[in-house]
Amino acid sequence: MKLSTLILENNNINLSLTKEEVRKVSVMVLESYENLKLESTNNNQELLAEITANVAFYSFLKEEFNKDKDLKEAIETGFPVVDAMISFFGGIKDFLTSTDFGKYLAKKVKQFTDKFFPSLGKDEKSWPNKFVAFTKKLASALGPKGIAWLLAAKKAGKEAGGIAKFLKFKKPSKEQVEAAMGVATKIYKGLMLILIGIATIKLLAFAAPFFKATMAASIKTSIVGAAQQAGISGFSLAGFNILGLTKKIQHYKHAEHLGDHSEEINGELNTLASELGDLADSFS
Repeated sequence: MKLSTLILENNNINLSLTKEEVRKVSVMVLESYENLKLESTNNNQELLAEITANVAFYSFLKEEFNKDKDLKEAIETGFPVVDAMISFFGGIKDFLTSTDFGKYLAKKVKQFTDKFFPSLGKDEKSWPNKFVAFTKKLASALGPKGIAWLLAAKKAGKEAGGIAKFLKFKKPSKEQVEAAMGVATKIYKGLMLILIGIATIKLLAFAAPFFKATMAASIKTSIVGAAQQAGISGFSLAGFNILGLTKKIQHYKHAEHLGDHSEEINGELNTLASELGDLADSFS
């Protein structure tokens, strides 16, 4: 059976992707297969099932995008939400079969930040606005429902047979997704903490060559504003929170100390990533 037929005739997929978006999702999955011959693609049932599962997932995400005011705003300002999601989540088989879910998520967030972090320039007054705008877009794109869908799919796949067992995935029901929302929301907020922590490390590295003690206030303003946009101002996980981060930064005095402070923050983020893994395991 051809891929196009499998997708278009599958009642389990509410296809909301454009042809180009389906192509991008398919290419992403195909690139994870080594030594794949084009003529064998339509006869590879495992491959076709995996592409179909990914199309179902990204269709679900896009449907959620259309319900979200902030996401619509981000799309209208040119933020490539579907591309960003493909960049972050990647293929769901790799996502679901990761042996350390927390570290995998943290790695993806780092890659995501590397790709989408804005060019800040040397005007310290521009940092808060650019950083807040950046975080608002990412916070919208990385909403908890996509994570809930994956957690529910992983849990359902454990009890399934056939191709679902191979993928460790089964398309979850609306009720199963809702049941995963509590844990997914905590994971999402943890990811936002990691995102802001990583971006802070980048900001400190960027500022180091011309750092002055007065800049600490600008960096603190950026972080607090970003946390407000992400909805995590008062959230704490594994002992890490925005208040503690900003208290450290407001006492930074010398550029030569920024490297040590960045290492300290990075260590705390690794602990946070492990906590995310434990949360995911507790559900699935």
